Amino acid sequence: MTPTQDTWEATTATADGRTLSITPPASKRALLVQVAGAHVGALYNVDGTLVIGRASDADLRVEGAGISRHHARVRLADQVVEFEDLGSTNGSFVNGQRVERRALVPGDRIQLGSGTVLRFGYQDEIDADFYRLMFESASRDSVTELCNQRFFMERLRTEFAFAVRHETPLLVIVFAVDGLRAIECSFGADEAQRVLAQLAKTALATLRSEDVVAHLGNGTFAILSRGIQLDAAHAIGERLRAQIAAQRLLIEAQPAPINLTFGSAGLPNQSLTTPEALLKMAQRSTTRS
Repeated sequence: MTPTQDTWEATTATADGRTLSITPPASKRALLVQVAGAHVGALYNVDGTLVIGRASDADLRVEGAGISRHHARVRLADQVVEFEDLGSTNGSFVNGQRVERRALVPGDRIQLGSGTVLRFGYQDEIDADFYRLMFESASRDSVTELCNQRFFMERLRTEFAFAVRHETPLLVIVFAVDGLRAIECSFGADEAQRVLAQLAKTALATLRSEDVVAHLGNGTFAILSRGIQLDAAHAIGERLRAQIAAQRLLIEAQPAPINLTFGSAGLPNQSLTTPEALLKMAQRSTTRS
């Protein structure tokens, strides 16, 4: 049979005594899908060499218990995808077996540390777009298109662990929209959602691209900023408040009757031992702007 674009053309190669089935067609891409850990559903293309670990210079940065700075490497060469442990403290496992180096076949599950699992496979563009859409749908708020609370908490736990380990600053700013319920009662849910969506766009345009901005629900937003000291929170909040005021949010040609309350908390702070405590401190410190 003559192979087509959708046909897997089987060839073989041997690595560590394994006979591998490889798919040469360009329409298929080697991918890692995260099936357990901080970012379930995330896709990572394997189109060269990926160093996996918790170090800031890792190609695929993974935070979690038992993950080394440079934990492992996945490399695509001569149509074979090879996994290699880089001398990690706690080792790497493929399908439950500890390995040093191993060629991967579709369906292999790679475990790093105690809770991070990646699945290897080949997917075409449509498959990859579908999984990426599913991941984004699960991690984004439908009204504002910002990160949702679930995704924000996962990132907060990751960044909190990094900041504590490396003794670097981490800032959380929370701001809430007062008056949203009154808008919904007087003008309808659509107007309230429009206000939230506009606030979200303004926040994204005002903050750094690397900051994580989320809608936690009920008109409460949260910002996660790595490397920013707590004493910068007031200036950031004032800049955000000014930008929102400049937008002149209108409802029926009148200024939207909203007020913003801001709160912040940050690391280093020895009294904060969990990421949840950091967020709660920011929420408790909210004051009217």
